Amino acid sequence: MKIVSTAQMREMDRQTIEEFHVPGILLMENAASKVIEVLHERFGPLKDKVISIICGKGNNGGDGMAIARQLSERFNACVKVYLLADASVFRGDAAITYAMAKAFGINFQPALEEKFLDSEIIIDALFGTGIKGPVTGDAAKIIKVMNESGKQIVSVDVPSGLDSDSGNAPGAVVNASITVTFALSKFGLLEFPGASYAGEVIVADIGIPRAVMNAPVIHTYATDVNDLAQWLPARINGRDAEVMGTSLFSRVQQTSLEHQ
Repeated sequence: MKIVSTAQMREMDRQTIEEFHVPGILLMENAASKVIEVLHERFGPLKDKVISIICGKGNNGGDGMAIARQLSERFNACVKVYLLADASVFRGDAAITYAMAKAFGINFQPALEEKFLDSEIIIDALFGTGIKGPVTGDAAKIIKVMNESGKQIVSVDVPSGLDSDSGNAPGAVVNASITVTFALSKFGLLEFPGASYAGEVIVADIGIPRAVMNAPVIHTYATDVNDLAQWLPARINGRDAEVMGTSLFSRVQQTSLEHQ
């Protein structure tokens, strides 16, 4: 399994958008669809399920707003979206997804003091891989409320507050049940203490071109279950242990006879 740093992932995004002409908003929509696939698989059916989505001001928040619109429109889920920042600060693709969500009837509320007690699932879309340094202030208070809610928390790309390169947690960090990360896994999701905050990590394909994914600049790998499956020999009708045991006994018996 390939692993990327924040800088490498940013360069992959740039190549995808600028060199392969894939719009950033399309990547955002794909990311939202992948998160919803996980929600449907793990917590479905989603119809009428109360889901709170906590959005920051950057592209991670944009992902969250796209998730909200798709959940409401496609699955008729009861979606509640809480913004940490005023909508006027949204830029680029995040501003587009906000406008789309508003047009589709999604209601937005300030995240301050919200305790999410009536939600069945919380989507963490506060901060992505770009955050550096500790989360403090209002964002730290919201993360504390999320962590103490007792709800299932699904983080978008990385748990908010986590350093995606080092795995360090210098301030408030979301303690996720599941993290849906995009394109490739990040170092901080595998390094401790980051791995203990990420919960189950699911790597989702969002449409990064194969040529970008296979670029030789990405040369860090982690062993996963698929690697182990290739390295270990196949079982023979469930009898490999018996066959190997018989073979070993025969060799020991033969060696014993030769030394008599």
